[in-house]
Amino acid sequence: MGVELKNLVGVFASKRAVSFKELGDCLNLRSNALAYHVRNLVESGVLVKEEAGYSLGESSEPLLPYGSALSKLPVVVLALKNEKGEFGLLLRRKRPFDGFFAMPGAKILIDESIESAAKRIAKEEAGLDLDNAVTCAVVDEHILSGGKAKNSWLMFLVSSNVKKKGTLEWFSKEQLKSGKVIQSDVWMLTNLLDERLKVHSARLEDGSFNPLLFD
Repeated sequence: MGVELKNLVGVFASKRAVSFKELGDCLNLRSNALAYHVRNLVESGVLVKEEAGYSLGESSEPLLPYGSALSKLPVVVLALKNEKGEFGLLLRRKRPFDGFFAMPGAKILIDESIESAAKRIAKEEAGLDLDNAVTCAVVDEHILSGGKAKNSWLMFLVSSNVKKKGTLEWFSKEQLKSGKVIQSDVWMLTNLLDERLKVHSARLEDGSFNPLLFD
């Protein structure tokens, strides 16, 4: 399905389920043609019909990050800690791990450094301004289904101490073990925050031998 499938999968990057109308807008189809097309997508396993609308079939989930099963998504995840030693987490509303709590995180935009991405994500995802940010580690995470990877992230773990609550739910170290938090997030929060990682930067003009920045 090429570009059409990529556009369709892109709708599910921020939503777990979409309506019939939203599918029509995405596929640029109306009425009978849309119904026929959606029926074929359901029969082929690309979509799953649910009470809330249509969700992405499990076989199509590997396409979520970029529209290619071969893509690994580079993201920043934030370990935000308050003065009580609690960690700020968000409730996920999309797959994978829909309904679990997780660290705020998002992909790194093309013009961002790790630090600038962390500050943007903290503001957008948690309503917080970061005064300090420390890159602790890089984690290569794979989400499996039947023993095969269906999603993969290269996660830059960034920690910061915050004073405000923001839009987060706060968990003590004991509460992290409640079964409501993604296991890998629990592991990172309890094992990696004392580590430090130096991230080097390079900026240069295409076609030029004169670097603008090497750090």
